[in-house]
Amino acid sequence: FGTDKLSFYSDGPWTVWVYDVTAKVSGRTCMSALAGICITVLHAPFNYLAEHSTLVEMHGYKPANLRIHKKLGIFLGLSTVPHVWSILFPVFFDQWGLEYARIGETKLRPPLSEEKYCKEINMENSTVCIDSDDLGRLIGMTILFCIVIPLTLFRPFRKRHFNLAWRIHVLMAVIYSIDITRRRTHPHTWVINIPLCLVVGCNWIFQRYFYRVSTLRLVEVTDIGDGYKLVLMSRENRSEPFADSQIADVWWLNGHPFTIMKNWDTKIHGVGDENRHHLDWEGHKFRVEAGRFERTKTVMIDIAMTGTDETRDGWEYGCIMQEFQGGGTEKILKSETVRSQGPYRSVYNILSLYPVNQPPLVLIGSGSGGTYLVEYLSFMRQSPQPPINPVKVYYTARSIRLFQFVTDQLCHRPLRNTTIYAALTTKEPSIGPYEPTHPERDMQLGRLCINDLLQRAAPTTVVYYCGGGALLQEVRSRCAELKLTFHEGHAFQS
Repeated sequence: FGTDKLSFYSDGPWTVWVYDVTAKVSGRTCMSALAGICITVLHAPFNYLAEHSTLVEMHGYKPANLRIHKKLGIFLGLSTVPHVWSILFPVFFDQWGLEYARIGETKLRPPLSEEKYCKEINMENSTVCIDSDDLGRLIGMTILFCIVIPLTLFRPFRKRHFNLAWRIHVLMAVIYSIDITRRRTHPHTWVINIPLCLVVGCNWIFQRYFYRVSTLRLVEVTDIGDGYKLVLMSRENRSEPFADSQIADVWWLNGHPFTIMKNWDTKIHGVGDENRHHLDWEGHKFRVEAGRFERTKTVMIDIAMTGTDETRDGWEYGCIMQEFQGGGTEKILKSETVRSQGPYRSVYNILSLYPVNQPPLVLIGSGSGGTYLVEYLSFMRQSPQPPINPVKVYYTARSIRLFQFVTDQLCHRPLRNTTIYAALTTKEPSIGPYEPTHPERDMQLGRLCINDLLQRAAPTTVVYYCGGGALLQEVRSRCAELKLTFHEGHAFQS
């Protein structure tokens, strides 16, 4: 017990020394990585710091923690696999013998560790002794980090079986935590990892059953089309104490995170009218400036909409929700009420803390990531003063119906110092050559030219993004090259 020291084997072949060094170093890195992973999933404490910290800006903790979580997970796998295989180095490279301690030749010691009577490294006989515990960890950890965990992160599998992938990922984390803490040769984990694992468990119970848990009633669910729905909700009991909402808070609905917009006296225009999805619509006027987008087709589309002021009353919170197979969306919308946890703060909250005195802004959204754009413009339109610095809003979508809906919300009323750009990237076969009837309001089908729009930004510009993961990578890399401040929110991997 407790024989893991800093001194290494001085005798024997190089493989024995490599095994000893690898096992000791990787064991310590495994414990450190697991401790860091535990800290990154403590959402409630980080959310508290985001609301009350005056020394450090914490609103962007969620994407930052996710990036750290991914890197630590990779580091944990790269440390664990060599850790369990290193004992066989003398067998593989120096042709040492392999001795297996059978049942009866070992003893189960607390907390749940198998102790073999034979020496692990026998210099006299040039043999390596392993038991069923060693063999189980060697096979189990290899399958865990080389097959199961990569499968849960594999995009096609995660897209089709999101709930299953998430549950397997959590189960594997629990199994690994139990395995690393049960062995008597790992006493360090009892000080480093066990307390943090207990904190994570208590925090999960606190978040799930006590922290900002409420029931939201579905006021209206409207099919925008192309797999997107507008979901409007309200609290069941409005008399209960509730945390103040800010721009684009994150809410967990039935265990899934969504960027939510609050009703800042928002008018929802033209939802659910199928006759509006037609090329002959007329309505709000905006034009895409030449050179802003990379053209991919010469097709012209009239994107104007009839501007009726249809409103939906009685809703407090809403979001644009994308239906994805196996993702639990159908379960959220199946009943009249939704179990919710929130609001949790997001990086977009900074926009509502100092709405007028913000630096120059570039707000980019794609797909259902347009939710925060709609809320920001709604928030600013009811503000007593417009922003003092230029705000440029860029929105792109593949779905024509979603594009029509979001741009109608963004453009129904002007806002001083604010310019809105939109790019439709769909290639639906129903869209053919079209002779424009209103050239001053027509736009070209194309993609956002991220490089162009960011190069034109002032050096003090702050960039926000919400949407697809592929576009996120491009925006992040260009902001890093141009040394622009960048805040990312949710990235929808699809």
